[in-house]
Amino acid sequence: MKYLWLLVLPGCAQLFGLDDTTGPTSDAPGPGAHVTLQHESIGATVVDAPADNTTVTFHVPDGAGGFQQVPATLESRGVWNGDIPDGVNPMVDFTVDGVRRLWAFPTRDLHAVSALLEHPDPQPAPSPASLTLDVSVDLTNGTESFVLYTVGAWSVQGLANPGMASALTQVVDYQMSTPIGGPLAKLTTADDVLIFRRRLDIASNTSPLDGVFQTTLDQTGADTLTGALNTTAVDKTINASVNPSTLATRYTAVRPAVAGLAMGMAVIASPGFARGDVNGPTLNDHGIAMTDTLVTLPYGNPFASLGWNELVYFNSYETRAVTVTGAMTALGLAAGEQTFTTPGANLTVDLPAGLPVTISLGTTLLASDNTTVPLDTTKYAHITMVNDRPSATFVSAQVYEVTVDTMGVPSVKFVIEAAASDPAALVLPPNVLAVGHMYVILAITHVGGYPNLATGDLATTAPPLHVAYNYSGVFTVENP
Repeated sequence: MKYLWLLVLPGCAQLFGLDDTTGPTSDAPGPGAHVTLQHESIGATVVDAPADNTTVTFHVPDGAGGFQQVPATLESRGVWNGDIPDGVNPMVDFTVDGVRRLWAFPTRDLHAVSALLEHPDPQPAPSPASLTLDVSVDLTNGTESFVLYTVGAWSVQGLANPGMASALTQVVDYQMSTPIGGPLAKLTTADDVLIFRRRLDIASNTSPLDGVFQTTLDQTGADTLTGALNTTAVDKTINASVNPSTLATRYTAVRPAVAGLAMGMAVIASPGFARGDVNGPTLNDHGIAMTDTLVTLPYGNPFASLGWNELVYFNSYETRAVTVTGAMTALGLAAGEQTFTTPGANLTVDLPAGLPVTISLGTTLLASDNTTVPLDTTKYAHITMVNDRPSATFVSAQVYEVTVDTMGVPSVKFVIEAAASDPAALVLPPNVLAVGHMYVILAITHVGGYPNLATGDLATTAPPLHVAYNYSGVFTVENP
């Protein structure tokens, strides 16, 4: 069974944030409407550059319930404008880093960032690629785990416990590492190569990170990592109050129905902290049981001097298994609640984002799987969602096409994201869906995270950020 669910919200290309479309029109500098887009590489350091290879189109209300499409003009690298009448806040249709989005919110001067896990100009990893380890460690007591983790090239691989030996002396096949966020990349001096240790803390029954080896290298394909893994302090504690029974009750309203509540909390040293990105060394984590009301996580952050701030991440979800038309194996879909916040001695996980309990496309309720949706694909189509809590900074919907290969295995491919601060303005443009094709819609509510959103500044982001999501029923488009 393949499971597909949102592991971190600020998703694949972190570009979102809207405000109230019914509010006053904001004035862009100069005539017309303006869009400024940046590409951000999140690695050991964060590097911003103007977004290139990007298309931008404005969708302007035509007064008859539809829209007129107005191509934007490239003004300078990463900056576009359009001749849009005064007093009109157009929808913005743009494709950046291969991801298409259609946003509706009250600004004529949009600033946004596409943030990806990478170092600038990544290159494929060499093959073969061995890393010979000669890293001294303290004697173990059998409760430790060791991980090879790269920040910038973004990969992870577990290491064997050295037992009673005083050094890690393994030869690691770098090609066997699991890439994080993209293809496995060649290590460069822009990356941090880490080996970290996590050791059981009996009092909390958790395993905080308490030792680090850190280096850089320009990878040749046959490289040696030599040095010492230094013990680091575990000198901080998070106490978080949780209410699993209340959360479980909220999931009972979700349609299609989901089951099997899973919950967990982690504190992460996050290079992408400002984006709410949960990739980076895990300083400590713990699963949450239905009987838990308080989670205690001791931790330390040996990476603070690098600007990798501590991000607290709470994740919960329930799942469902769908056997789509023509498939031999099931596709796993989910509904979930997440919080991304800053540490505090005493936190309360209250999950303010409204959980989307139902999703509709046009006039069709998508409350069950393997249904059909009659739709004129040449026209704009509205997406609506009913949430269990009404307030949200904005809502969004990501559309995925569902396909089945010759072996009967289902998979999904991203099509487009729509986003709007006014839920009634959440629309898909013409000709993005095809008759006879299967789709599923990921509906998301967002609370917080964008302090300057009212002025159209979506480039400035900061925790806390809360999201909730649900996948619609899988459906096939048919002619009306």
